[in-house]
Amino acid sequence: MNLSEWNQRSATIEQERRFQRTITLHTLTDAWTKSLTPNLDKPYQIERMARVTLNQNLWLFEKTRLDDLPLELEKLVGSQTVDSFLNQLNDTVWIIQVSTLENALSQSSKEAELLSMLEKTSWNHGKQYAEQIWKNGDFSKLDFAYQAFIEGHPYESNAFIEERRSSTELSFLWTRSPLQNKTLKASPVVKHLCKIHEEWIRGFFYSLSRKIRLQTMPTEIMGSEITQFSLLWSY
Repeated sequence: MNLSEWNQRSATIEQERRFQRTITLHTLTDAWTKSLTPNLDKPYQIERMARVTLNQNLWLFEKTRLDDLPLELEKLVGSQTVDSFLNQLNDTVWIIQVSTLENALSQSSKEAELLSMLEKTSWNHGKQYAEQIWKNGDFSKLDFAYQAFIEGHPYESNAFIEERRSSTELSFLWTRSPLQNKTLKASPVVKHLCKIHEEWIRGFFYSLSRKIRLQTMPTEIMGSEITQFSLLWSY
């Protein structure tokens, strides 16, 4: 049994990486909201979501982030274990995303335009994010680009599985998408959510190399709907 005090617990490097991934996911929600409400002085605030109840630690996470203060994982964990806090934080951020999308679609009479705007916003967010972390990378091969994505994406560390590769094509599966999330899959907008995130991924790869073309298609494995991605060289 770990008898150390809560304020003496140290996060591992992998836990810190997971924390940063979740923050990135939440900044995407901010980008959506700024596109939806461009005239607001303040960005989207987590406490406005009536369907989401935050415990003290998650409330502190959001307040710190909106106040532009450094986010320190160990100061946010409180009496929970680090993994427990990260699990709850990740679940909450996904619920906020799907709730944001549900609310936006319910208030819009132009669904296609709204989804197109969110897809474009996500594409730009993915592109800019990849530019920040892989500014001077070498992506002359598809497997270099894929490895950069695996190391840098904001999703769960085991969310993607490589399927096959050659010198001109590399395919992989999104096996832990919102479609597989028990909390989200009942939402009527979950497929729209996946499509929006596919654009984030498309923007990410576009940033790595203008020669890479990304194709997506739905497939079914063991009765579960899975998104298949294919990276192709466009000459």
